[in-house]
Amino acid sequence: MPHASTPLHPALPRIGRRFPVDGRQGSIIGTLIGCIILGTLRNGLTLLNVQAFYQLLATGIIIIVAMLIDKATTGKGE
Repeated sequence: MPHASTPLHPALPRIGRRFPVDGRQGSIIGTLIGCIILGTLRNGLTLLNVQAFYQLLATGIIIIVAMLIDKATTGKGE
């Protein structure tokens, strides 16, 4: 389980479209969906006794994939 001191831990569900890193506005629904997905992933991995390193790795991969999908669907002009 990631520690509470992990710098990006509170912002993980809001990275990319949900967190204004590129100046765009996010939505509450999108943030809730991100929280549910990452919370479910983290809970499932904890129940399966997956080590903390692999939990962080899985979370990072999900965030990178989400950002790539967002970039591909919104285009480079925005």
